[in-house]
Amino acid sequence: MAAARADTGIPVAVIDYVSAPVLGYAPELLDLLPADPEHVRRENELRARFLDLSRHLDARDEGVANAVLVALIRLCVDYDRLADDVPSTAAPTSSRRPTGRTRAHARPSTCRAT
Repeated sequence: MAAARADTGIPVAVIDYVSAPVLGYAPELLDLLPADPEHVRRENELRARFLDLSRHLDARDEGVANAVLVALIRLCVDYDRLADDVPSTAAPTSSRRPTGRTRAHARPSTCRAT
């Protein structure tokens, strides 16, 4: 599972997603590169959920913001579980960081900002 803050238990990646509207860049889910059709289907479903949630990250209504935060935490946990199911033999990928630098991964990261 993704690293979580000890004081809240919230995955660190969630903080990156929630702060995206303030920081001015949109984080993305990194590719897991699954070969199994079921894993591909599950990854696509989680990506669709992420896109839906990302539209509401800057919600001003407290109820909506809280619901998005809870859903985003669940999505990160689900994505990490899927990553655990995908064999680590997937090809290396790279991700572009907000600084413009490229970072290579021996195994793709999961629910993390790029």
